[in-house]
Amino acid sequence: MNCIRLLGSLIVFTLLLLTGCGGSGGGNRNGGLTLTTTKSDNGNSTTDVTFALAYANSQVTDYQGLGVAITAALDGVVFDTHTEVFASSGKLNLTYAAIPAGSTLSFIAKVGDLEASTAVFIAASNLSVSPSPVTFTTGAAATTALDALITGGIKPYSVVSDTTDITVTITGASGNILHVVISTANAGATALTATLTVSDSSGKTVLVPVSY
Repeated sequence: MNCIRLLGSLIVFTLLLLTGCGGSGGGNRNGGLTLTTTKSDNGNSTTDVTFALAYANSQVTDYQGLGVAITAALDGVVFDTHTEVFASSGKLNLTYAAIPAGSTLSFIAKVGDLEASTAVFIAASNLSVSPSPVTFTTGAAATTALDALITGGIKPYSVVSDTTDITVTITGASGNILHVVISTANAGATALTATLTVSDSSGKTVLVPVSY
């Protein structure tokens, strides 16, 4: 994955400070390598993860061009290995975008013999549907449709209706649109109700009332 970008602001979740001596043949690498991690929930069951690296060496004043070996893995499968270079300040930010909920992103950075590493678990936010309830005009004609947005949980989602009067599917390019259609119109003057059960792949559920 090559989705890397700078984030404007960082919320520090982990801080790892390692010190040691550098490898031979690569110049003086005495110093410290600091790694901080930031997570930004996208609200669509994915999270952007930013790793901020800072290298400090009392014998060096300009770190421009200093290489750092990067390795990243998702759920144990390596998907990125490359070398980055520090700015003159000795700082570097790397962002991996749209990491799926329920997965673990591992990150390793090496400068000489110095190594900083961490593993970030992307927890799913609460499964929810908006709007809820889904409200049709009482007596609305068959084929009348309304949509609602599913957020949180872990994709893919599924849904069932407790009545054949209401047909419901999961649609949308991101697989997070609840498409609710009246199959059989309510012939009475009083609103009828149905219940939709939306589930995510981890087994969490949310109930969505429907009035029609």
